[in-house]
Amino acid sequence: MVLTAPYEDWASVLIAADALITDHGSTALYYAAAGDRPVVRVHRGGGELIPGSPMDTLLGGIPELGDARDVREALAAYRPGPGRDAARAAFDRCGEALDLLRTEVYALLGLAPPRFGAPPRLLPSPAGAARVPAAFDVHAEVSGTAIRIDRRPAGLGTPGHHLAVEHGAARERLARAAGLLYRRVLPPAAVPPDAAWTASGWTRHALSEYPGCRTAAAVLSAELCVLALRGEAHARAVLVGPRSEDGRVVRADPAAALSAVHTWLSGRPGGPEDEVRLTCRIGDRAFSVLVRPATDEESGRLL
Repeated sequence: MVLTAPYEDWASVLIAADALITDHGSTALYYAAAGDRPVVRVHRGGGELIPGSPMDTLLGGIPELGDARDVREALAAYRPGPGRDAARAAFDRCGEALDLLRTEVYALLGLAPPRFGAPPRLLPSPAGAARVPAAFDVHAEVSGTAIRIDRRPAGLGTPGHHLAVEHGAARERLARAAGLLYRRVLPPAAVPPDAAWTASGWTRHALSEYPGCRTAAAVLSAELCVLALRGEAHARAVLVGPRSEDGRVVRADPAAALSAVHTWLSGRPGGPEDEVRLTCRIGDRAFSVLVRPATDEESGRLL
C-alpha cells in the first residue's frame, strides 16, 4: 500500500491504476479522463453534489461497493461509458488545452510566446511511505496447514490473535506486550565491529528480556528467518518461498510468515526437531513456508 503525497504523486497513481474506488471527490473525474477503466463508488448520497453535474453523472452510472469483501464483484459489474461521459462533460478540448491556455496567457501578458513550446514535465514515480508500521495486531485463521494472516497497525482496530512487533523500530511499550517479537538484520555498515548478535543469541536474549513474548525471531533475508519458541532449547529455521506471477517474482514480508508460524505453533504441540510445510495466505496470495530445525550456520548468522 502506498500513501501518496498530495501534490503530484496522486496523479501518477491515477495514471498507473487498473481500477479506482472513489468517494464523491473530483479526483475520479481525472481518473476517468485518462481512460475508461473500472471505477466503483463508496458514496451513498447526500447534498454535496449538484444534480446533473459531471461528478453526479459519474456516481450515478457506476456500481456501489457495499462491503470491502465485494471489491471484485463491484469492479466486475462496471460497464464502460459513465466515466467517459462524465469526463467529457467536465473537461473540454482534451489534448489541446495546454496549447490553448499558453496562447491565451501570453496574450493577456502582452507578450509573444516563445517559438518553441516547453514539453510537459513527466510526473514523478510514486514513492513508498517514509515510515511503515512496526507493530501489528495480527488476525489469523487456521485451516489445516493453511494460515490466513490479516495484519493491521497496532491500536487501529480490534486486537487480533497476537501482537507482532519489530524490535528496535516500535515503542518499548509495544515490544513488552508482543507475543511475537522479531528483529531484522542490520545492513553491513551498521553492524558494530566489536560486538554483534547471532540470530540464535538474540532470540534467546529477547525471550529472556521480554517475559510476555512467546516467540522471538531474527529476519535474516526475504526468505530465511531463525525462530525460537519459549521453552525450547533449539531454534527453528523458517523458509518463505517466493511466488512467480507473469514473469515477476513476488515475495511475502517474512514478518507476516513468522506470524503464520507463530499462530501454528501456538496451537500445535511438537518439538523443534519436527519439520512442517505450511501455507501462509495474505490477501489473495498463498506463500509456501517450510519450518525445520535450524542449522548451526543459520543460527550463527550475524544480525
